Amino acid sequence: NGNFCQVFPNGTFKVIKGGLVPNDNLPVSMVASPQQILIAAAGSLYVYQLQTTPNSANLIAGQFYQVPVATFTVPGGAVALPLQVEYIDGFFLVLLRNSQTIYISAPLDATSWPGLQQITVSVFSDNVQGMIQNQRQLYVYGRKRSTTYYDSGSANIFDVNPSGTVENGMVSNFGMCRLDNSVFWLDQDERGSGIVRRYSGFTPTRVSNH
Repeated sequence: NGNFCQVFPNGTFKVIKGGLVPNDNLPVSMVASPQQILIAAAGSLYVYQLQTTPNSANLIAGQFYQVPVATFTVPGGAVALPLQVEYIDGFFLVLLRNSQTIYISAPLDATSWPGLQQITVSVFSDNVQGMIQNQRQLYVYGRKRSTTYYDSGSANIFDVNPSGTVENGMVSNFGMCRLDNSVFWLDQDERGSGIVRRYSGFTPTRVSNH
């Protein structure tokens, strides 16, 4: 349990780090750049260095690193735990549990998280349930509404796509997946929950029956 492994095409695998990653019986969130893998597991955040490239922790290829827990805070200063991670255009992103806060890494470096590089989701009032990247757009779900961010090139790095806000949210933190060049999720809105939808452009389309 808690092993970090490399799986090969023939189905065999090797343990890179044994017993290091905690397990809370929830899904582990992982993303990769050409240089690093970022892992969110049981409220902790880890970096595995794939290539020896400049990074703030001075990692070399093959080293495993835990990002300090105190790195991430929410407005007011309370420490918050990582829930999910994503990667867009050279930036790693971390969603914090039970919050509206998403941190943005330094370019190509998941060991560096500048304190001012944050998204505070204010398009809807709920905490963020989950996030997922598709076609360089970041889909961010609340309980009853959702919105989309994109790399705008502004000082904020990511800004709200004005076409990407919809009146549908998501039931659970891990209730979405990327499939068929779209995003599918288990929907929730002001009238209830339980419908599976997919995006057609930025329009939620029902795909489940009654």
